[in-house]
Amino acid sequence: MALLAAGAALALQVVLQPVVASYFYPVFLGAVAVGAWYGGFAAGFLTAAASAVGALVLMLRPPLPVLAAPPRGWSELAIYFVSGLLVSWFISMVARQRTLALERAWLFEAEREARERNAFLAEASSVLASSLDYRATLSAVARLAVPRLADWCGVDVVEEDGRLRRVAVAHVEPARVGEVWDMSRRYVELPEDPVPSVVRTGAPLLLRRIPERLLRAFARDPEHLARLRAMQLRSLLIVPLRARDRTLGAITFVTAESGREYTDADLSQAEDLAGRAAVAVDNARLFEESRAALRARSESLALLDTVFLGAPVGLAFVDRELRFVRVNDALAAIDGRPSAEHLGRTVEEIVGREGPVAAWCFRQVFETGEPLLERESQGERGEGRYVTLASYYPVRGAGGEVHWVGVIVMDITERRRADELLVQSQRMEAIAKVAGGVAHEVNNMMTVITGFSGFLEETLAPDDSRLADVAEIRKAADRAAGITRQLLAYSRQQVLEPRLLDLNVLLRDMTSVLRRLLGQGITLRLNLGPEPAIVSADRSQLEQVFVNLAINARDAMSDGGEVSIATQAVSLDEGYAQRYPSTMVPPGRYLRVTVSDTGRGMDAATRVRVFEPFFTTKPVGEGTGLGLATVYGIIKQSGGFIWVYSEPGHGATFKIYLPEYAELPVASGEYPVPREPAVGAERILLVEDEEAVRRMAARALVARGYTVLEAANGAEALELVRQDPEPIDLVVSDVIMPVLGGRELGERLAELRPGIKLLFISGYADDDMTRRGLLVPGSPFLQKPFEPDAFARKVRQILERAGDQRTG
Repeated sequence: MALLAAGAALALQVVLQPVVASYFYPVFLGAVAVGAWYGGFAAGFLTAAASAVGALVLMLRPPLPVLAAPPRGWSELAIYFVSGLLVSWFISMVARQRTLALERAWLFEAEREARERNAFLAEASSVLASSLDYRATLSAVARLAVPRLADWCGVDVVEEDGRLRRVAVAHVEPARVGEVWDMSRRYVELPEDPVPSVVRTGAPLLLRRIPERLLRAFARDPEHLARLRAMQLRSLLIVPLRARDRTLGAITFVTAESGREYTDADLSQAEDLAGRAAVAVDNARLFEESRAALRARSESLALLDTVFLGAPVGLAFVDRELRFVRVNDALAAIDGRPSAEHLGRTVEEIVGREGPVAAWCFRQVFETGEPLLERESQGERGEGRYVTLASYYPVRGAGGEVHWVGVIVMDITERRRADELLVQSQRMEAIAKVAGGVAHEVNNMMTVITGFSGFLEETLAPDDSRLADVAEIRKAADRAAGITRQLLAYSRQQVLEPRLLDLNVLLRDMTSVLRRLLGQGITLRLNLGPEPAIVSADRSQLEQVFVNLAINARDAMSDGGEVSIATQAVSLDEGYAQRYPSTMVPPGRYLRVTVSDTGRGMDAATRVRVFEPFFTTKPVGEGTGLGLATVYGIIKQSGGFIWVYSEPGHGATFKIYLPEYAELPVASGEYPVPREPAVGAERILLVEDEEAVRRMAARALVARGYTVLEAANGAEALELVRQDPEPIDLVVSDVIMPVLGGRELGERLAELRPGIKLLFISGYADDDMTRRGLLVPGSPFLQKPFEPDAFARKVRQILERAGDQRTG
């Protein structure tokens, strides 16, 4: 350095010497000063020495033309050299002090910048640590970076779905932040744009000057380019946010109005800030994930606890000493004890008689580690016995050992009762079909017996002793007809005359009758609802229902007791039908009539058969076994449902559900029934497959002046009509016949002779015929058995009816 400075000083002297030749000495000192200033004392010394040697040469030789004033002697040459040394020393000392002052100033500035940088980073770290909401902290850091590092600052993070999202923008003028947010919403960044590129590569980007080509490449349209130019963007610095070898986003620093250009030092500071921000973002996300996991675990535990406590089935856990450690309310309800009474007590203490069996099941699971499923057991509560189904399963600890044993207990008492009801219902249906068929056949025979006994009675004189024999025949036939009516009631095939009526009014009207039936020693209590209880039913048949139930209750309370009858409007929803599917009760509004007694009750075997016809627990000769069967049939035919709850020694409760009605009764027109004389001269076609019934009916009609054509079935009747050109005024036909039934016959006759009148007869009821599709609703109908006079009046009624009638 000294040689370079000395050389430069000598060159300066040579250059200036010709210009200021008369000032050799000042030029010499100036050259020494320049060498000493830039090269130090050594450079000044070399310059002075070289100049002295030059002066000595000039002094010893003739002077050159350009040299006007060489040294005039050795003393002047010495002064020349010494002055050069003094100037060199002085100037070098001044230069050194200047250099030291500049170094001190540079060090001070560097220290100040380091302090500011550290203060900035410390403040940023404090901001980043102030909250676990990384979006809020990144926004604060962006505001902090302006104007310390940038005029504009933006932060983008990678969301969980992998998309890059801008979370913060800051500017030295906060009012202008909206410009960037507006452009961020309007113009979507492409993968090749600066920020996505930095996030993808993980490498920072430093542009000391933002070139015009970058603005053109980044702009989406001319308006976008104009807006970017208006922002006067100058320098760009983008650093990635990286933590745990993952790029979480990027921080963008941009200078504009300040005119500042970024350097490597700025890049270093920006990377330091980005590293701290990345750690903050990563920590915040880890915290969010852990908090979400804890929240999910808490929610899961809360849900499990809710399920455990609110489950509709009994749940419990026992430890190795077979003591209850957790019990839910459903199990407490099954056992009939509060949950708190279970805790700490053993299985055998709680369960009672079935305790040893339950304890064995728990021990088996502890010993084998395998579950035991669906173990049925019985217990007793205040209201009687109950049936449960229990499944036992191991609850293992972290090491795999069986820590507890859990049990799931379902009260299946209602299910068992429902199963009994289903079996009973199916049994009732099967018996009802048989009973209905038997009643139909008996009605045919009773029709013959009744009819011909009537003919016989007509032939005897009033004082003939045989009239008493005929009367006995008629009485026996009436009793048999009564039994068939009860069978038809059970099989839901009797003729009903439903009307809208108020059950509460009916029961109040029957109070005196029921009290007389119950007799002394039995109290009757009515608990009737406050609102009208409107149902559609045959009043006389409903009265029969309550009479039969009262008699049944009376016979079960030989030592006295109490009978209570209650009415209540209830609404059965889909949930009820799902809980008790075997009851087959459709959802809807019902009126429930509950008839309870305090009698001796029934066991399960009796309860299953209680509605069967001819089933009775009374001694032989004391009951027909048709009372409750009749009740069952009337309720079912009225569109209702009935079942019984009973335990030995706990009385019996019959619950009847009848559809509720809100309408008032509507009067319906009826045709007058003509009285005697029921005679005529019309032609009547009689179609009946039972020969005896046909002969009886034909005789009754002929005796009253009618012309009767007979046919044994529908096909024979059709052939007769085709061959007979004479008009036929009425067709009387049985419904169920071989070859061709009554309905099909009516449809064929309507085609052959439109407007022909029809009267159907059957041992079944008309509504049963209609339900089975054997009869068109509203068709004229007469049920067997019938007497000749009743038959003749019905025929006369149909013949005198004006207008058309339905025949098919």
